[in-house]
Parts: sequence; C-alpha cells; structure tokens
Amino acid sequence: MEEKLPPQEKQDSHLDVAKDNKKGFSIVEILIVIVFIGLISAVGWFVYDRQNSKTNQEQANTTQNQTESQKTEPPKPKTLLKGTFGDSGEYGTLQVEGYATTVKRNEDFCQENCKQYDYVFFNITRTENTNIFTYLKNQSGNSFVQDKSVGMGCIINEQVSYSNNSDTRGSQEYTVSKGDTSAVMAATANKPIVLELERLKLSGEGGAPTCYSHFTTFKVIK
Repeated sequence: MEEKLPPQEKQDSHLDVAKDNKKGFSIVEILIVIVFIGLISAVGWFVYDRQNSKTNQEQANTTQNQTESQKTEPPKPKTLLKGTFGDSGEYGTLQVEGYATTVKRNEDFCQENCKQYDYVFFNITRTENTNIFTYLKNQSGNSFVQDKSVGMGCIINEQVSYSNNSDTRGSQEYTVSKGDTSAVMAATANKPIVLELERLKLSGEGGAPTCYSHFTTFKVIK
C-alpha cells in the first residue's frame, strides 16, 4: 500500500529534484565552455604557429636571396682615368687595369753561367686611353714591350726594380714598394689590379740594361 506524503513533504521533494537538475545542467554548461575555450585556443595556436613559420621562412628566403645575390653579382669595375698619355707625344699619365706575368732574362753582356732575372710585364686588359696601344704597336720588336703589355722591370729582393731614362731626370734607378709589388704579382686575369703609369718625355733613344722600363713610375690604385 502506497504511503502518502503530507503536502509539504511532496513540495520539498519536487524542489530537491529541480535543484538536482539545475546543478546537473550547470556542470554540462561548464564542460561545454571549457571545450569551446580549448578549441579556440588550439585554433589560435595553430594560426599563430603557421603565421610564425611563414614569417620565419620568408625571412630565411630573403637572407638566402641576399647571400646568393652577393655571391653572384660581380664587383663593379673601377673607374679609370684617361690621363694625358699620347695627347702631345709618347709621354704623360694613364690608368690601366690588368695583371702581371714574368719572363726569364739573362744579365747584361753575359755569355755563360749568366745570372737570370724575373722580368715583369703588365698585361693591359682595360683602359680609357687607347693611345697606349698605338704606342705599343709602334714599339713592336722592342724587348721592353709586348702586345698589350708594358715592361715594368725585374724582381729583386721582392721588389720591382728598374731603370728609366728621361729628358728631365736623365738615367735613374727606381723601385716599386714591396707592398705594391706583392699586389701586382698577386693579380690575375680574373682578379686584375689598377695601375697608374707615367712616362716622362725622352727625346733620344739608346741602349738599355736588362731591367729597363719605358715608363718612369708605377702606382697601385687601391
């Protein structure tokens, strides 16, 4: 036989059920909110990580492109001054780019067991003064010039040493510093060097020693 509750007890029972239902829905709602926040955080982190990776990759590509550009772009050639050589005669100044080569030469007036010198020729690969090529052509057969090459002198004690004759200075001995000599001898066709040459006026011609040069001064242009 069913037990009948008093009216007040029935009302309290209904309130307890309502409270339990309300409490249950609150937990579910909290779980949904937590899951929703977790999803938003995960999506946000994914977007951030992807964007950050993209930025890092773009920076890496930019750095790589700059490095490759620096490697592939050849250095700009130096501007060469034309100078005055050949304007009024076979004398004056000019700037030339090129590199050095050497040939063996015996000392003067020697017949046997001769001392040999390394004689330096400067091979001209670029210049703004084409008068120099006319001069070299006119001197064809001379021991101190070659085709597009100017004789500088002999290597003695790690320096280019030579003699030169001119109207104003007469016959004199000259040397190129060890530093400039090293720079000249280290130059190659792929890595040339720039020199400024000067030839003083010479009215007469005559015999010349082994290490003679038709030019009076040689200056390395840094």
